Amino acid sequence: MAEIRRCRHCGAYWEVGAFSHPKVITRAQATRELPDIDRLEQGLGIAFPDPQTIESE
Repeated sequence: MAEIRRCRHCGAYWEVGAFSHPKVITRAQATRELPDIDRLEQGLGIAFPDPQTIESE
């Protein structure tokens, strides 16, 4: 079972496994791993940036 993390600076999602190196994953992949991700992020009260917006700057 992997752990899903999100960068507060750039908004990217990371998958961190016990025996693997962290890797960047898409929002769709994060949602598959953690279906209630929207509720959890809102509960944190953090204004995560949109990774697509940052890439276009």
